[in-house]
Amino acid sequence: MMAKIIVFDFETTGLNPQNDYPIELALLVSNLDGELSTYSSKIKLPRGVSLPPFITELTGLTEEELQQTGKDLEEVKQDILPMFDVENDLFVAHSANFDLGFHYYHFGIAPSYFVCTRTIEFLTNPHEGCSLKNTYARYYGEKEQTHRALDDVMMTYEVLRAQVQHHGNDAMMFFINKIVQTPERNLVFVPENATVLDFTKKFALKEEKQG
Repeated sequence: MMAKIIVFDFETTGLNPQNDYPIELALLVSNLDGELSTYSSKIKLPRGVSLPPFITELTGLTEEELQQTGKDLEEVKQDILPMFDVENDLFVAHSANFDLGFHYYHFGIAPSYFVCTRTIEFLTNPHEGCSLKNTYARYYGEKEQTHRALDDVMMTYEVLRAQVQHHGNDAMMFFINKIVQTPERNLVFVPENATVLDFTKKFALKEEKQG
């Protein structure tokens, strides 16, 4: 039985979980009673790793800020591990393959159960944009996205609530451990327990031969 919902988001130096590094992590924990708690921390860069200028432009974070106010990665790991049960809690992220990849490669965390809110939106609104900003706007109206971890976590949590209300708890069970492969975006990480729904290939029925 899933005890808690863990909504999480990383800000990073790039898109590849194996080669890039987390610079900020936020979590929102919702227990069965609906009580919410949050965690957010900047993360120091490893020695010799620089922050690309476009990441500073996107997030507002600078190398100096990370080094002065960020925590070492191991310290962040020790902060968050008591907050969840990796075997039983449900982990939620928008573009979950990305965030799960950073959990796996940098924290050694591989949840047994996850939900990708982007996957839900892609499957249920296939003709609409499914970025976090577009998805949030569809349910609540336009909102500026800061690309900071805690702000994105709060947006993702609100999106999840709207999806549950719209589709119902039973239907939401279908999306557990599902991720979509789409033509415009490669999967940067595939969890071992994931079912990949591949939408990159087109299929055509063969015409029946007329006798």
